[in-house]
Amino acid sequence: MRKAVDVRSLTKRYKVPVKQEGIGGALRGILRPEYRVNEAVKGIDIGIEPGETVGFIGPNGAGKTTVLKMCSGILSPTSGYVRILGHEPSLRKREYLRQISFVMGQRSQLWWDIPAIDSFALNRDIYEIPEKRFRQRVNDLSSALSVRSLLSVPLRNLSLGERMKMEIIGSLLHDPKIVFLDEPTIGLDLTSQRSLRSFVGEYSRSGETTIMLTSHYMEDIVTLCRRIIVINEGRIVYDGSLEEAKRRMGGGQIVKVRFASLPEEEWLDQRRDVLMSCQDYDFTFRLERERVPDFIASTGRWMPVDISVEEPPIEDTIERLYGKENPHAEVT
Repeated sequence: MRKAVDVRSLTKRYKVPVKQEGIGGALRGILRPEYRVNEAVKGIDIGIEPGETVGFIGPNGAGKTTVLKMCSGILSPTSGYVRILGHEPSLRKREYLRQISFVMGQRSQLWWDIPAIDSFALNRDIYEIPEKRFRQRVNDLSSALSVRSLLSVPLRNLSLGERMKMEIIGSLLHDPKIVFLDEPTIGLDLTSQRSLRSFVGEYSRSGETTIMLTSHYMEDIVTLCRRIIVINEGRIVYDGSLEEAKRRMGGGQIVKVRFASLPEEEWLDQRRDVLMSCQDYDFTFRLERERVPDFIASTGRWMPVDISVEEPPIEDTIERLYGKENPHAEVT
């Protein structure tokens, strides 16, 4: 089966002007400009099957949005091979553009001063959506996102969460086969975030649409994506499941203990390397997974009132991935 996203040795370089200090430097910059080359994406490979929902994550400036822009055709690559749904995006052929959608959480694609339904009508004409199908899509999507009563309200009068829902509706009217979601929940309150996550999750479960999602909110990634691709400084540093990332990167488990009586100093001194915090009778430790049973057994002398074992925050695993040169190597 043909891949929905097929990227090989993809590179993007920008020529950036070097600004010099002072008036003299400014004049030299005009007469004899100097440039430096910024390599934003460095020979990456990505393969995504039809119907997959993949989290594409990395720190600020890692190259996420640049990659999405090359996959959508907004930017042309410096070198490498890119095929999305079998098309070369940079050619921007109509047949290709009708099959994709790109939603950017920080930029609106709808008209600010008119109701969303009027912007949707423009999309209907652009994508040549039959009137009956258009009305059905608007009804289904607006009902699923609980904004049907707001379709005739000017966009500028809506809350940020409501506007983002309208952006999602506009991006899905033409039944795209692949959707690039670039931080769709950024700046939203918790209720709006949950609502959008729930909708995207339900939409993706149909298996008919490929979704490539970037987000700095790990709850988006954990809830929606079985697979993550991590990019840092323009290079792919991990491609696989969250569970496998946790296993390969270690990180252990967090053990929280509330003691009935304080442990002896000697016992604590032997465990300072794994002690994260303590307050009164509450202690938090972080240990390698295999050491947890013996550790719990050793607490019995001080009559623990409560013991809980938790997985470390997923953010910890991701941060470790950012700094790992070869995360696919086994960790021993």
